[in-house]
Amino acid sequence: MEQGLRQADFILCVLTPEYARKTNDRDSPSGTGYEQQIITGQILSRLNRRNMIPLLRKGTSQPDRSDCAIPTHMLSTVFVDFTDNAQYDQSMGQLLRVLRDTPEHRPPPLGLPPSF
Repeated sequence: MEQGLRQADFILCVLTPEYARKTNDRDSPSGTGYEQQIITGQILSRLNRRNMIPLLRKGTSQPDRSDCAIPTHMLSTVFVDFTDNAQYDQSMGQLLRVLRDTPEHRPPPLGLPPSF
């Protein structure tokens, strides 16, 4: 698992309330809990943090709610919201922009410098 996470171009973390509960409780030392320790280590050491892309599939992003799907160690991480099936195409477009490092909006070209 460690080698796979280290070598991956991207890591897609599918977030649900159950996943958040397991990682926050370190409920499964050989699975989710171990994965959480590896990801936390990567976040803390800032090793290729941009390659970890959380996908919110079920639940909410609000940490004070019981159905929060964002584990504590990912609360400050930007995620792609896939909770609304009607918005699937927009969410997929956002994910593809992240994977391709292509912003949705590009800044306009600089104008001429002012004359003094």
